[in-house]
Amino acid sequence: AARADAEGLRREKGAARRQRGGEADQRVEEGHELRHLGHLDAIKQAFRKEAHLIIMIGSAEDNFIPQEPFTASERYQMTEASLLGEFSRERFTLIPVRNIHHYNLWVAHVEALLPPFFRVYTGSPLVRRLFLESKRHPVITIRKNLKISATEIRQRMLHGLRDLRFPE
Repeated sequence: AARADAEGLRREKGAARRQRGGEADQRVEEGHELRHLGHLDAIKQAFRKEAHLIIMIGSAEDNFIPQEPFTASERYQMTEASLLGEFSRERFTLIPVRNIHHYNLWVAHVEALLPPFFRVYTGSPLVRRLFLESKRHPVITIRKNLKISATEIRQRMLHGLRDLRFPE
C-alpha cells in the first residue's frame, strides 16, 4: 500500500508540475500551511536566543514516499516561505542535508556539511542523543507547544483528505 501511495504521489507531483503555469502546487501550499506550523514554533523558540540560525533540512534524499511526500526543494521553499512571514532572510540559512543512516558518523557528517555552529536546537530525541553523545555542542531541547503531528498531516495528505486542521 505504501508503494502504491508513493507511486500515486509521483504521478500527482508530475501532473502538478506540468500544470503549474504560474500557480503554486496546491499540495505544497496545503502542506506549507500546516506542516510547518510546528517547525515554525520550534524555530521561534531558537530565535528568542539566537540572532542567526542555520536550519538543516534533513533527509534531503527522501521524497515521494509516505514518510516524506515532498522533495528537498519543496521542503526548502515551504520552510523559507514560513520563515519569511516572520523573520528577515538575513536571520537564517537553510541547508538540505542527506541522511547517512549511520549514527556513529552522523554528527561528523552534519558538521562537515554545515557552516560552524555552536549550539544545537532540536525537538528530536534521536538528534538530541547523538549530539549529546558526541559532546561537541550544547543541546537545547525545543518544546512541542502545538498539538500538530507532521506524520498525521502527511497521512491525511496521502489519503486525499482536505481537512488538515488540528484541534486548538
